[in-house]
This record gives sequence, structure tokens and C-alpha cells, in this order.
Amino acid sequence: MLGRNQHPLAFAASAVVPGSRAQALKSLKVCGVTSAEDATWILETIQRRLSVQVWIGCVLWPHSRRCVSVREARDIAAAVRETAAKLGTPARTVAVFVDEDLSRIRQVCTDASINVAQLHGSLDWQEHVLRAVDSWPSWLDYARVLRPDEAAQEPSKRAITTADGRPPCYTLIDPGRGDGKPFDWRKFSNERVLGPDPGLWMIAGGLHAGNVVEAVRVTNAPGVDVASGVEVSTDGLRKHESGEGSADAYPQHSGRVYRPRKDPARLEAFLDALCSVYGGCMI
Repeated sequence: MLGRNQHPLAFAASAVVPGSRAQALKSLKVCGVTSAEDATWILETIQRRLSVQVWIGCVLWPHSRRCVSVREARDIAAAVRETAAKLGTPARTVAVFVDEDLSRIRQVCTDASINVAQLHGSLDWQEHVLRAVDSWPSWLDYARVLRPDEAAQEPSKRAITTADGRPPCYTLIDPGRGDGKPFDWRKFSNERVLGPDPGLWMIAGGLHAGNVVEAVRVTNAPGVDVASGVEVSTDGLRKHESGEGSADAYPQHSGRVYRPRKDPARLEAFLDALCSVYGGCMI
């Protein structure tokens, strides 16, 4: 395992002001996982370092360069269940959708054996899907994604639930659609965006080993979501074999389509940073 001084992306713990630890980390989501192999080592790595609820995100939006097929999502979900059972660690797979019809959300999650759907899209679309006439499936949990400005402008819609009143597994504060763009954490007020009783919530948007400490200290978030911050550069991209999505949305090389891969060293560096600001680390 790489130490803090052995990797250029590692965040120096000395940069954290003494006594500035946030509340204990409750959840860590690694999004945009594209293979069962990656899901396995990611869970194993996190389990060695942290005692938290882990979420492994599979993107089912065809315009994302991290999009996976239903078959790949099913393999990832199976690997997460097997590895979590072996390690005795809480972990779930999340299918990530953007402005998708409820019928496809239900079908994909059924075929992939995934029982958590993360909903990216406008508040009007989220309300429509969650409160659809044919009802949100009872076996399918959900997570909501809110943009900080959107939720603050429409507080009546920030607490949207299913028709039967089931709350989300978590609420994700993300300014974009997985495009790695951070937001101004200093202007963020979790009560203004989420309300007085938000349940589990996480922050996302361009997080990496060099900025997650500041993001957590400013927002006091109980969970974080990372994707691009733990990926390799273009020399480590994986060929896209799912056959889904628009090739124009993916990086190209010699006519072949590639997807980013998660990187063990960058994940270790990210965990170093988390352990420097959160309590509850197992190192």
C-alpha cells in the first residue's frame, strides 16, 4: 500500500488544522465503475482503510464515457455482493440514470439485479418518476441528486419522495452530471438546500485527494462521492465494449472507444485525505 509520501496525489495530513475533523464518515461512493474486477479491488481497498457504508455506482446513461451495458452492470452487482459478503462490509450497487423513463429504470434494475437507482435530472422529472401513476417499485430503493442552486430555489421540491412516502437512501449534492465540476463549497448551506432533516447526504463534483479535505471541512458532509478523482489518465483507458451509448461522447484513439479506469494509487491517496479529516479510519 502506498504511503502518503509515496504518491504525488496524496494530501499531506499536516495541512489539516488540528481539531478540524468533520463528523464521522458514514458513506463513500465510488461512481463510474466499469468492471466487476474493479468493483472487487475497490471494495477490498476501502475495507482495509475505512468502516463505512460503500456504494458502487454503475452509469447507465448512454452519453457518459463511463456507461456500462446491462450485462456489465449485472456482473458488477454480483461482484459487489460476493465481495461484501466475504469481507463482512456493507456495500450496495447503484444504477445511475439521467432523465430516464420509469419503465427502463425498472427493467434495467431487474435485469441487472440492482435494487438502488440514482436519479439525475430536473426536480420536475424526479417528481414525475417517483410519483408515477404505476408507482415506484416497492423492491427498488432510490437516491436523489440535487444541484445546490436548484434545490435552494425550489425548497418545496427538495423533499420529494415516492407516493407511499419512502425516503431516499441518500441525497447527493452534485452541480453537474458526473462531469467532474466542483461547486463553491463556501456558499453551500446544507439546511438551505436539504432542509432541517436531510437524512444521509453526500457531496460530489470534481473531488480528488487534493481538494476533498477542504470540501469536507467546509460542508461537514457525512459522505462523499468520487469518480474522476480516482481514475487514471488516458494511457489507462479501457476499451468500451458494451455497444451502448454515443461514440461521440467517449475519448477516441485509432477509431476505438475507451473508458476511464479506476486507479489503486489514486484511490489510496483519496483515502489518505479522507482519513486526515474524518474520524473512524482503520489505519
